[in-house]
Parts: sequence; C-alpha cells; structure tokens
Amino acid sequence: MQTHAPLNLRVMKGIPALPVLAAVFYCFVFCLTLVAPASAATEKDLGIQIVALRMTASDHFVDCRYRVVDAEKAKPFMARKTEVSLIDQATGKKLPVSMTRLGSMRSTSTKPRTDKVYNILFRNLNKTVVSGNLVTLVSGDAKVENLKVE
Repeated sequence: MQTHAPLNLRVMKGIPALPVLAAVFYCFVFCLTLVAPASAATEKDLGIQIVALRMTASDHFVDCRYRVVDAEKAKPFMARKTEVSLIDQATGKKLPVSMTRLGSMRSTSTKPRTDKVYNILFRNLNKTVVSGNLVTLVSGDAKVENLKVE
C-alpha cells in the first residue's frame, strides 16, 4: 500500500492554504448571488424579476435567469409564441434565443410557478455583447432596459 505525503498547507510565502481557499469560496458564492440591476418594469409589466444575466460558453451565449413573481402576468412572457430577444444598447444588435433541432433554448410554460427560476439562452454571434454591456430585454411590446451583463 502506497502512503501519501501529508497535505502541504502552504500556497505562497507564509500564507496558509485554508484562508486562501475560504476567500476563493466566498468570492465564488458572492459572485453567484450578484443580481443584474432590474428595472421596476420587469416585475410590473412582465411578472418576472431578472436574477442573473451572464456570459457563458466562452462568451458565445448570454444566459438570462429570471424568477416569476406574478404567474398570471408572466404567462404571456413565457408563451411559446412570444418572441423574446436581447438588444445590445451600444450597437443595437439583436440577439435571438438560441435554437436547436429540438426547439428554442428557453423555458416556456403554460402554467408558470411563482418563485421558480427559469432561463433563456441568447446566441451571441460574433461576441457582440461582452461583460459590462447594457442590454434591453424585449418580449412582444414590453421592454426592460439597462440590464447589465455580468
């Protein structure tokens, strides 16, 4: 049986690994709880609250996470026939919902549940949108402006 050397708790000169790992973990958890600034129109008009708007897959997609706060108002937003897009405010380019052979990469429901988090994956062609950009979420006639991409 092979024995392993004891775990070295030193990472850098005089800094123990445990506090460094704790700091990294804290930063990771803090980053997950960041909320994109949502306008009041989000909740009032669409019945949703934007939870996160992040770049993903090497910046080829924008991942939008939203929580349903009013199921009745959210029904039109979550309907399959409602076109949803993201518009980059700097360039005016429209980012469509990503499509696969099985359908759109978007949560749809005829009976949305209050307090449940749903997602939409927008295709970021040519990496038009980058972290820090302001975007507008468009759903039918409703617009939610000045959402910051993390």
